[in-house]
Amino acid sequence: MKKLLSVLIAFCILMSSAAVFAETETTGGTTPAPEIKKADKQAFIAQKQAAKAQKVAQRQQTKAQKDALKAERKVIKDKLTANRQTIKGLEKQVRDLHKKAVARIKEIAKDKENLTQETVDELKDMLAQLKDARVEIAGTRGKILGECLDMKLAKKNMDSEKIKTGLNNVLEVQNTRIEKLNSIIEVLKKIIDYKA
Repeated sequence: MKKLLSVLIAFCILMSSAAVFAETETTGGTTPAPEIKKADKQAFIAQKQAAKAQKVAQRQQTKAQKDALKAERKVIKDKLTANRQTIKGLEKQVRDLHKKAVARIKEIAKDKENLTQETVDELKDMLAQLKDARVEIAGTRGKILGECLDMKLAKKNMDSEKIKTGLNNVLEVQNTRIEKLNSIIEVLKKIIDYKA
């Protein structure tokens, strides 16, 4: 029993000294660990700040692009509004001139003594020009509606380039209408001023 007690005491002494050595080794091994953790933490913070700065720069760039597209679309929309007013004014002028042209043609037709084949042919040619211009205008009517539907879909999908393209297409159709209405007005004026 004395032997067993001495073995146990020796074992306890050895174990406690082994624990002390193990403790100093782990403590000695962990002293650089806070420095490494601190360096890792600083690197992580630096990465986070760089990523945040990049996101801010991206947002600013995106905002600048959106603002530029908005300004460009506003210019086009202003042109569309001005064209719409121009078209309404030209259509009113066409209606007024059409009434006068019809009255003038009736005057020319009443004067059968001075009515020649040449006069009839010239009037028929002018009426054919009017008809062609009106057909071309009528062909543009569905185009604007189609473009408006495409632009609504593009707006829903946040596709600003498609919206811009749609606005430019509508502008082109309006310019075609203005051109054709002006040609109709010219022909109507020729009919009104026609000397038989």
